[in-house]
Amino acid sequence: MSFFIDPEEPEIYFPSVIMERGASYYSSGAIRNLAQSDNGTWIAEVEGTETYLITLKPTDSGWFNCRCTCPYAYDAPYKHISAVMMALEDESGIRGVQEAEAKSYSSNPADHFDEILNRSGKDVLAEFIRIMAANDPNFKNQFLSFMTPTEPGSGKPQFRKLIKSALAPARRKGIVFSNEARRMLPPVYELLERADELNQSGSHETAIAISQTVVEEMVPAFQFIDDSSADVGDAVRWAINLLHDLAGQEFENKEQKQFFNWCIKSIDDKRYEGWDFPGDFIVMGVNLANAGKQADKMEDLLDKRIEESSKTKDDWSSNYRLEKSVLQKARLLRKFSREKEADALLNKFKMLTGVREQMIQTAWDRGEPETVKTLAEDAIKSLGKSAPGLIPGWQKWLIKVHQTNESDGDVQKLLEALLFNEPTMETYTKLKETWPEDRWASYLRENLIPNLSSNYRGLTLLAEIYVHEKMWDQLLEYLKKYPDFYTLKRYDRFFTETALDEIFDLYETLIRNYLEQNTGRTRYRKMCKELKYLYTLGAEEQAVKLSDSLCDLYSNRPALLEEFEKWNR
Repeated sequence: MSFFIDPEEPEIYFPSVIMERGASYYSSGAIRNLAQSDNGTWIAEVEGTETYLITLKPTDSGWFNCRCTCPYAYDAPYKHISAVMMALEDESGIRGVQEAEAKSYSSNPADHFDEILNRSGKDVLAEFIRIMAANDPNFKNQFLSFMTPTEPGSGKPQFRKLIKSALAPARRKGIVFSNEARRMLPPVYELLERADELNQSGSHETAIAISQTVVEEMVPAFQFIDDSSADVGDAVRWAINLLHDLAGQEFENKEQKQFFNWCIKSIDDKRYEGWDFPGDFIVMGVNLANAGKQADKMEDLLDKRIEESSKTKDDWSSNYRLEKSVLQKARLLRKFSREKEADALLNKFKMLTGVREQMIQTAWDRGEPETVKTLAEDAIKSLGKSAPGLIPGWQKWLIKVHQTNESDGDVQKLLEALLFNEPTMETYTKLKETWPEDRWASYLRENLIPNLSSNYRGLTLLAEIYVHEKMWDQLLEYLKKYPDFYTLKRYDRFFTETALDEIFDLYETLIRNYLEQNTGRTRYRKMCKELKYLYTLGAEEQAVKLSDSLCDLYSNRPALLEEFEKWNR
């Protein structure tokens, strides 16, 4: 399994106890054969209970994709990787290890994998597979998955058997946690990859069978697998997304009928009770339904769900189910050109926010801006109190209508209201465009800034406005009033020439407060990096004085003194 680490701040990914163990490995010389390949990947061996292979592959983002053969490093950074990261941080350490080892990277057996594989006979490989399968159930399941045929003759029984075999250890235990469960699931992902390939190549029947079987078998697995890492959920969602895509394809009558009937049956299947998957099956059913009996069956089912959900008032779950059912029935009606019935249905349930949004979108698509205006204004008035987070969306519809009608005064008022509800630079710049240049400055200072300052979301935009308007004094006061490392680093570049001392004072306050409230080597290293960053700003002398002062203040913290001594070197 792999995970990602930012080489600029590796310590934040390791608990302090892991960092200490990694440091012990590093200082004892346990790292062997540390070298870098032509593509930039670092590779090393670490001597522990066994010899473990570590690879650190750089990504486009500059992070390392880390792998370790230690079984305990399956899903989180472990001590062997922390040891190698320490070696990478210390360039002299890297050179020392390289010079001490005569064995080169190119002599690693991993580099000759294809050569070894090609010269191994069939009997040798077969015996190796038997041994591995006997000792490692996960390897056996992955092998069976890879070798499972996926021609048209393959069917659900075979896929079901494979998935049940993969999940059997977890089912026997009664409950397993994500780290352990993750090792059981590769066969399922192998199947889904094959289904993806088959779908792309047009072999829909087997792709449908695989996806349906994964859903049928993996949803019940939530009962005996703690899925906090979402591995089971990802497999189910992958299969559901595949089925959505497949439901939009063209089929022979027999395949279409089987797929449609499976969707109808699955909607009320007890194994999905309490989940949102029935909603997915309804969407698929509407996509698949043909005119006639299938459309009638789908309509009857949706009418039943609408009636049941309508009986429960002011219940979030029932309203959600009602809204989804109404929207899907409207979609079914429009599919068969029953536009008036669809419009009447949506109008009946227009107090549901999702239904209202669909009505607005439909009116806009039909070229009916006045209907859009009426629906959006009514939504703000009648639904705004219960759904304040949706007000900006309705305001945007009103802006679109007024822009179409070229009513600039109304657009200005709506943009201002939108900016206060949903502060973004995009809305800010649009609002500025509606104002005469000679009036904008006074409006900004007397109206806009005070209003944005009165709420948290507005405050987050103020700094960007100050930069945009080149209001440097106001930006500096903002940084003094709301200091944090992230905000300072985002804007300090504007003051390195004019107010470096004041910026340094802000950093010093943050560093002192941080060390007053936090201990631990990882946190000390983080503050060393902040001091190093101050060097890049040009505050070298001040940073050294601050370091000395902190060492005097915390002379009883040996770990801090060690880290600061490394930094001073």
